[in-house]
Amino acid sequence: ALSLAEEKTYFVTNARYVIPGAVLSVVSFVAAIVMSGDFDKILPAAFMCVWLSGWSFGVYALLRQTIAAWRSAHGVGTMIAAAPLAQLRSATIDDVGGILAIIAPLEDQGVLVRRSRERLEMEIERFVVAEHDGVIIGCAALYAFPAAKTGELAALAVDPDFRREGYGEALLHEIEQRARKLRLSRLFVLTTRTAGWFVERGFVESDPARLPKQKRDLYNWQRRSLVYEKTLT
Repeated sequence: ALSLAEEKTYFVTNARYVIPGAVLSVVSFVAAIVMSGDFDKILPAAFMCVWLSGWSFGVYALLRQTIAAWRSAHGVGTMIAAAPLAQLRSATIDDVGGILAIIAPLEDQGVLVRRSRERLEMEIERFVVAEHDGVIIGCAALYAFPAAKTGELAALAVDPDFRREGYGEALLHEIEQRARKLRLSRLFVLTTRTAGWFVERGFVESDPARLPKQKRDLYNWQRRSLVYEKTLT
């Protein structure tokens, strides 16, 4: 029997192979008719061709999940249980285009502060990305202020199609883990619209005066971002 996650992987992943599966079915079906010449069995043969091709691609999807789980168990990437075939990893310069595609709509809406490609390229080592089946579908960044033992969580964004899959929380957790490794004791975030999401995950409202001096000097009073912070234990 398949678990709920496995069933989801089977059907959702298999759905993307509908077109190649249909083509394979038609080719197999036509070949079978030509070779057999038994036209009374056209309908049963058509059904079996479609069913078997779909089943085969589904088995392939489950095999991929098994391999991905094995890789995770042996330390190859951080798997996200809520979304099979996904992992978190440090961003590289090759991810700049994918990150921009994720954050640009939120920048246009005023949710995130706008970042140029040049700035993103210079700060890419601060970013973590969520990758699903080879595609960047989320990101987050950690800006450390070691003297204040404080870190800023920034540019947390997830593709709209994946926002109910647990990626945002996974990215937050990864940033928290990295902050702890840097011996930071506090994490803060500036937000204008998503305060509730952070409160639900342990953040409390704070004040711009508590920001590290470097960040406080750059605080945009016109934007009036709310400051939330979380103690890292």
